[in-house]
Amino acid sequence: MKFSLDLLKASLAERGYPTDDEFKGRLADVRLYGGGDRRDKTKFILDRLERSFGHKEAASMENMTIEHVMPQTLSPAWREALGADHEENYDLYLHRLGNLTLTGYNAEMSNSPYPVKREHLVKSHIELNRYFQAADTWSFEGIDKRSSELAQRALSIWPSFRPQKDAPARPRGMVTGTKPMLVHIGDDKHEVKDWSDVLEVVVTHLGENYSEQFSALQLEFPRVLSTDANKIRTPRKLANGYFFETNMSANRIYRLCEQLLDFMGCRDQWHVDTRS
Repeated sequence: MKFSLDLLKASLAERGYPTDDEFKGRLADVRLYGGGDRRDKTKFILDRLERSFGHKEAASMENMTIEHVMPQTLSPAWREALGADHEENYDLYLHRLGNLTLTGYNAEMSNSPYPVKREHLVKSHIELNRYFQAADTWSFEGIDKRSSELAQRALSIWPSFRPQKDAPARPRGMVTGTKPMLVHIGDDKHEVKDWSDVLEVVVTHLGENYSEQFSALQLEFPRVLSTDANKIRTPRKLANGYFFETNMSANRIYRLCEQLLDFMGCRDQWHVDTRS
């Protein structure tokens, strides 16, 4: 059979190959860093973003490691700087693209307060770190902004062949003020009354269909899923014996559901019908 690029593109489009807007939205929101091969994939993405600046005296990436600007272990100083809502948002933002960079000073920075980290970052020879020269503080809003800017840059490296008009519009996690009515997941539909019900549908679906990987999911999201109800602030029990957190905002739940589904590789298999 003669190879046809057009046929290949058509086949990929039928399988959900993303448009530029879909790719940008997914890359900006996705929980990149983690176990398995996710660390290597994350470093590959950061490496390619660094190369995209086209510096004629580019720094060697060989000894660079991935740095979480907002660290994986929060000190009291970080908790104070992030504000009262840090418990709700921390897991959601920790491994996102905007909170990650490359450095050779990972050990020196550790979980130091942002002003200390910034001193290292602004002296860096890594182009990705020039961003922090203008960032006097670091917050969840800052992670959002940098995630979006880096995802936009990624489009210059990996542009889509699909026109944007081919893609259905999907919410990007901004669902405040809406009421969920129906959750479509896999081949099933579930009526729901509120956003905590939406989360229950999603975690139940994952527990039933990905039982062997569910323990790994719990390890990735320990503030949301646990076998110990005492480790969850407002627990609700699942049929498989796990407990999940219910006391979260609508936006937090929506974006968390996408991260949970993305971790299992089935994010495109769901959507929620809502009304205002």
